[in-house]
Amino acid sequence: MRRLVILVVLALMALGLPLTAMAQMPDLPGVANDSVRYQSELQRRFPAGGTSQARLAAENRAVAAERANNWAAAAAAWEERVGMGEPQAAQYLALARAQLARTPPEAARALQAAWLNFMAVPGGAPEIPSLLLMAQALARLDRLPQQLAVLEAVV
Repeated sequence: MRRLVILVVLALMALGLPLTAMAQMPDLPGVANDSVRYQSELQRRFPAGGTSQARLAAENRAVAAERANNWAAAAAAWEERVGMGEPQAAQYLALARAQLARTPPEAARALQAAWLNFMAVPGGAPEIPSLLLMAQALARLDRLPQQLAVLEAVV
């Protein structure tokens, strides 16, 4: 599915169609509120935020867990990192990927983290990775109409 979307995007680029004029994000009822709630839950664990050393340690644990294909540990470490404050957009995306890759997948959490990434990046091409992850999460949640709407937004 992801390859198909990439091929369509490349075809549009070859035709000279502008990709910066992306479609409006489809309506995903409740996702924005759930995403904000998820972020707040993570930040409640660290009300004063984390030190730069603690944030770096959480990032290192997450990357090491990803390399070991320990996706549950990676998701926990990325959640910890996001909860410590000052998260970067790429960290939301890494959290979403880890939530989808873990066994069993946490598709709702992946959708929320991908939404947070979507909201943190500039419009246009930088939105595509988060939209693709949202589409994967929606597929796992059996929300086909919303998945198709998200994929349409990519194109």
